[in-house]
Parts: sequence; structure tokens; C-alpha cells
Amino acid sequence: MRMTPAEWDLWTRGSAMRRAGYAGFKRNVAIAIGNWLSSVDEPPDEAVAVLRGAPADEEPLVREHAAWARDQLRM
Repeated sequence: MRMTPAEWDLWTRGSAMRRAGYAGFKRNVAIAIGNWLSSVDEPPDEAVAVLRGAPADEEPLVREHAAWARDQLRM
């Protein structure tokens, strides 16, 4: 979730992951974190911080899924 577009570009060069695009990748990360958080009793602070730090100016797709992921916290 914290990967910049430039970092993502370098990291995914030549990879099929590029098909999802940068926003799609971040959406998928949010969903994966949300699914993971729904299965643990004590969520790791770093995972929670990543979701809470999702900027409000993110793409709507990312913003909506980050909010969903935060809702999965068992707190």
C-alpha cells in the first residue's frame, strides 16, 4: 500500500501483475490485508497503520477497499 508509482513500475516490470495497474494492485493489497485481519485476534500494528494511512486522495477504488479492510478489524 505504501509503494510509490515509480517503485511499483520498477518492481512489476516484465510481470503479469502490471495488468491490474497500480490502483488495481493497491486494491488487491487492501483486500488481502482485510481478509488477513479478519482472521487474527490481535492485528499487527503495522498492517493497521498501512490501512489507516491510506490517503483520502487515493483512487476511489483503493479508498473504498481500504475502508472495507479497516472494517474487518476485530477490535
